[in-house]
Amino acid sequence: MSVQWRHVRYFRREEFDDPHHPGSGDLADGRLVMVLDELRHRTGWPVSILAAVDVAGRHGHSSNSYHLARCGAMAADFVFKTKASVRAQIRTVMAAACGGTGVYYDWGVAVGFHVDVRPVQQYQVWTRREGRYLYLVEGP
Repeated sequence: MSVQWRHVRYFRREEFDDPHHPGSGDLADGRLVMVLDELRHRTGWPVSILAAVDVAGRHGHSSNSYHLARCGAMAADFVFKTKASVRAQIRTVMAAACGGTGVYYDWGVAVGFHVDVRPVQQYQVWTRREGRYLYLVEGP
């Protein structure tokens, strides 16, 4: 689903660009952008996008990452700019009901997030500790 940028309140397409491919923010999945826009609107917490579209797989994502353009550019990594508690931030992201949610404590901030709009049949929640991914949902 393409992004209808005229309906996006808080983000610019450049925030979703692959840094090696200016203009690639237009490849971002529209559902993803609207989920983040709604999170920002509902909470009032500014959102800083750290990574979104990966055009050529040059940013360390796995070969089947939802960040990749060939996989739909359906993922973004971000942090909130807020003093809200980590618990409140996690609760808010989990309530967004994304298909995939990663919670990271090793990005140099209290907490960071990955969200994607993968199909619900592939729902997954994870974190990473000491470089190892821990999946909180197993199976099909």
